[in-house]
Amino acid sequence: MPREGEVQCTERLDLYCSDPRDGFAKFQLQSPKRPGRKIQSTDERNMLDIISIHVDDKAKPYFERLEFLLEVDENLILHASAKSLVKNDSDKVEIHNLEFGLDLTATVEHEDVLDDLGSIDKPVTVTNGVSLRPNVTLQKNDSLIPGELLYSYKPDYFDTRMSPPEHQVLEKLYYQPCSLCNRPSNHPSCKCASLL
Repeated sequence: MPREGEVQCTERLDLYCSDPRDGFAKFQLQSPKRPGRKIQSTDERNMLDIISIHVDDKAKPYFERLEFLLEVDENLILHASAKSLVKNDSDKVEIHNLEFGLDLTATVEHEDVLDDLGSIDKPVTVTNGVSLRPNVTLQKNDSLIPGELLYSYKPDYFDTRMSPPEHQVLEKLYYQPCSLCNRPSNHPSCKCASLL
């Protein structure tokens, strides 16, 4: 715990934006619902806050770099800030409703914290069946980029000999416009498949 006049638990992460098309990088700050044991990436979470910053919507995935800083001060307030290095936009939040408890049997190592933060690189399935994919990652990984976006600049990724992930292939096929009429594939007026 921080002492008077101290800032404790400072963590700085250098991240990438994997899908900048909407012009925002979004950071979800969450805490585990059941603290006091080794936290798993699949554990249920409570939403604390969201930080959203502007990124270059014309940039390719992973071009925009992001700085993310977390600090806990002497009053046990979490300060979170994010900054985009291309757009130079920043935002910050203060979270006052943190829950602290002492567990004398467990110690949290730095690697455990990074392992847990690394879970943002994996798709998260929400209980109502909606699958979310964050657009902020710790490392460059093509499997985290939406299929239609990845195909626009790296079509060889979808060579069937390379076994691309099925969800990206489906995204590429579904969101790419029809090659004959240029309408979305689910448009009611697109009858091109029946002409072939």
